[in-house]
Amino acid sequence: MAAQAVGWGVPTGGEDDGTDEVADLFRALGRQIKVARVRAGMSQKELGDRLGYGEETISSVERGADASARTAGHGG
Repeated sequence: MAAQAVGWGVPTGGEDDGTDEVADLFRALGRQIKVARVRAGMSQKELGDRLGYGEETISSVERGADASARTAGHGG
């Protein structure tokens, strides 16, 4: 049976088959954010400043890093 992300009710994928659908989603979303940022001619710092986040956070989101921690820590 597939595991559930805490607070989201979204399947994370089956560890048995090696997939992690939520992590894949975060990586894909991060790539799209990076494409949009680059097309807008903005640095990660500039985007972070406009959104109220640090450059490291923008970098992490763009890489899809630590997606499991973000979903697990989200209270529904």
